[in-house]
Amino acid sequence: MLAGVVILLVAGIVGYLGSRKTPEERERLRRQGINARGRLTDGFLVEMMQREGRHILVYEYSVAQVSYHTAQDVSKLAGPEELERVCEGLPARVKYDPLNPGDSIVVCEDWSGL
Repeated sequence: MLAGVVILLVAGIVGYLGSRKTPEERERLRRQGINARGRLTDGFLVEMMQREGRHILVYEYSVAQVSYHTAQDVSKLAGPEELERVCEGLPARVKYDPLNPGDSIVVCEDWSGL
């Protein structure tokens, strides 16, 4: 009986540890979810920041008369030619989660609003 409980406990721990996702994987799944079910709105680019070798795109948009000011790490998503075109004040298309409008993207693996 005790051996069976130990086996189930070990199997549960191994299953739990094996199913955990890295922060990068969780972010990729978040982007893909917004791309799949998100709604489009107009926004504009505020600035492109470089921090610790990463390109952080700051942008603003509005949904239902609420303004959002947010940022997205686009280092691995946008090509160098896209990043060169980023200028303050340029328009952009933003996809946001209709259930949580503050959750948004400007770029993902399959789509770009730049």
